[in-house]
Amino acid sequence: NLGLRAVAHPLEQLMEMTRRIAAGDLSGQIVLHGNDELSDLATAMNQMCERLVVAQKTIQTQTEARFAALDQMRHSERLATLGRLSSGVAHELGTPLNVVGGTAKLIATADLNKQEIIDCAKTIEEQTERMTKIIRQLLDFARRRVPQRAPANIESLARQVLDMLDPTAQETHVAFKLVTDADIRPISVDRSQIQQVLINLVMNGIQAMPNGGLLELGFHLEHARDPARKSG
Repeated sequence: NLGLRAVAHPLEQLMEMTRRIAAGDLSGQIVLHGNDELSDLATAMNQMCERLVVAQKTIQTQTEARFAALDQMRHSERLATLGRLSSGVAHELGTPLNVVGGTAKLIATADLNKQEIIDCAKTIEEQTERMTKIIRQLLDFARRRVPQRAPANIESLARQVLDMLDPTAQETHVAFKLVTDADIRPISVDRSQIQQVLINLVMNGIQAMPNGGLLELGFHLEHARDPARKSG
C-alpha cells in the first residue's frame, strides 16, 4: 500500500498539472522529490511550461508590434489621402472666404441701413458655418481613432464622402451619382475604416477620368450563403 501511495500521489499531481496546462494555466510548478522517471517527467513539464510562458510573451509582443505598425500605416494612408484632397479643399474654402471678405468690406465702406447690415451678418454667418463644416470633416477624417464597430448608415456615410470629395471632382468635371437599394439597413462597421475605403475608391475613380465623366457609387443588399452548408 505504501508503494502504491508513493506512485499514486505523484501521478495525481502530474495529472492535475496536465489538466491545468490543457486549460491554458501555465502558472505553478510541480515538485517531485526523488530521482526516478516521475520526477524527471515533472521536471520536463515544468521546463515546458516555462518555455511556453516565454513563447506567449514573445507572441504577445510581436502581435502588439504588428497592430501598432498596421495602425501607423492606416494613419499614414489617411494623411496621404488628406494631402490629395488639399487642392480641392483650398478651392472649396476660397469661395466662402471671398464672400465673407467682400461682405465685411461692404459693411465697413458702405452706408447701409439696419436691415442691410443684418442681411450681411447672416451672409457672413452662413459662409462661416460652411467653412466650419469643411474643416470639421477634414479634422474628423485625419484624427487617429481606435477601431470600433458600431451601427452605421452606409448611405449616409457615402453621401458624406461624396460631399467631401465634390470639390476635387469638380476640378476634373466629374459628377457623382449615388445608387442604393431601398432595403439597405444600418450595419455594424468601423466608420473610419469604411470611410477610408470609400474615399480611396472614389479618388481612384476621379483619377481614372481626367477628362470628366459620371462616377456612380452603388450599394445593394445581398444575402450571403453559409459556406459550411452544402448547396442542394
